Amino acid sequence: MELTAATHNVSWEFLAEMTRRRRQIQRTCSSIGNTFASRDTNTTSTLRDVAFARSLLFDAERRIVYCAVPKVASSTVKMAMALMTGRVDDARPINVHDSSYMARVGLTSLDRRLATGDNGTWHELVQKLERLRKFIVVRHPLQRVVSAYRDKFERVNRWNHYFHNKFGKLIVSR
Repeated sequence: MELTAATHNVSWEFLAEMTRRRRQIQRTCSSIGNTFASRDTNTTSTLRDVAFARSLLFDAERRIVYCAVPKVASSTVKMAMALMTGRVDDARPINVHDSSYMARVGLTSLDRRLATGDNGTWHELVQKLERLRKFIVVRHPLQRVVSAYRDKFERVNRWNHYFHNKFGKLIVSR
């Protein structure tokens, strides 16, 4: 479905800019061979792409795939997707980082789908992906760096102890 200003109540300039950005991403990905069609179809290549496989979140009911990028509102988007399923228990906190929890509400990652044999071959997976709406949220790289720094070093919580010890001391020593 092509974007139109009338159906989305936005300016033509905005749509032109989004189209330009989408084409730039496609050109860049194609130039480095980063497409599903160019991937090897053997198990070894699948295992090498574990990080990639974990970043794709499927919502089969809504026919969408989200490619999560760290420090780009991925937890917020995952939470919104979980809430959209209508299967969230209000008495329990939403744990978007627990793949078992997300699967219970109907959202599965590619690595989980591959582990269960849900997709069959890479060729079958590519065919399924072609029929789904895919989206990714991006952010300026310097904003990501600042956000990561603040999240890992300025906040004090039990998760950041590792970063403080491993990287914080090194940063301060320089």
